[in-house]
Amino acid sequence: MWNVNDIEWLDIELTSYCNIKCPGCLRQVMQEHVGPVLNKNYIKLKDLKKWITAENLPNLKTINFCGSVDEPTSHPEIIEIVDYFREFINPRAENAGVSIATNGSTRNAEFWKKLGDRRISVFWGIDGIDQESLEKYRIGSNFKKVQENFRAFIKAGGHATWQFIVFDHNEHLIEAAEKMANDEGFKRFRTIYSHRTNQGKPKEHSNLKEILISDLIDRLTILTIKKDKLSEPENLSKIHKEHYMLEKIFNSLDYDLNDLKTKLQTTNIKIWDLIDKIKEYEKNRDLNENYVIAARDISKYKKERTDIKNTINDLTNFKKQEVGLL
Repeated sequence: MWNVNDIEWLDIELTSYCNIKCPGCLRQVMQEHVGPVLNKNYIKLKDLKKWITAENLPNLKTINFCGSVDEPTSHPEIIEIVDYFREFINPRAENAGVSIATNGSTRNAEFWKKLGDRRISVFWGIDGIDQESLEKYRIGSNFKKVQENFRAFIKAGGHATWQFIVFDHNEHLIEAAEKMANDEGFKRFRTIYSHRTNQGKPKEHSNLKEILISDLIDRLTILTIKKDKLSEPENLSKIHKEHYMLEKIFNSLDYDLNDLKTKLQTTNIKIWDLIDKIKEYEKNRDLNENYVIAARDISKYKKERTDIKNTINDLTNFKKQEVGLL
């Protein structure tokens, strides 16, 4: 049965404030309903200290100030809040700590240097490579200020991820944005094919689905095998496109899953080859002992595949990832 000892990750919206106006944000989409409660209050540090303690949540590893409907760094006590959670979370486990999602267009370089000094993780929402491309979605954001802020944060030792929401208007900028992220010292570059709108217009990549990360990796390994095994041009075109998309998502994940991905691919190759053998035996009506052995081996390797995927689920806490369906 579920209990507080199972909690390892908390997502918290600290405030009802935000400094920009993204057309696809719930703040804008549902303005008529949520407008009266916006830009009114924030959770005080003294209350967080009452509600979330090391004693009450003994296995808590990560606090994420997620910024889905607010801008966490607009909170007047954000530095003190970060310090409070770092004090009892960081010693717990490897890769534990505090993370913040931000549009990056708040405060000043000195503030961001202080956050960088604390070695926390920050996800910077930057959907362009200059002011013109950035403000098409993040209305009110200032690219020059964002750049000054992330440079101060990274220089101070902060762990920065460039998060790029893909729209029709900026899809051609992905490669340039990724290069800029690498040049500026970001640890990761990740793309999100979002359900959000592009200046009120439905996005082209609207056919989306959330799947477990383990299923994403399983699908990616199968596509890799298909690229090597299949030869029909019409099929390969779609396979290459989907493989590219899933590989980009995999490379942007906040987990080191390369070894498990390799094991999963090895297992899926064995299953693929055994299925080919079974088909050949059936085609020749040669249902001999080798046919039976192959069938048993398929079952064995399918169980092995399930075990590997369960390990991935445990490591990622059954986290799901949004992907576009082709």
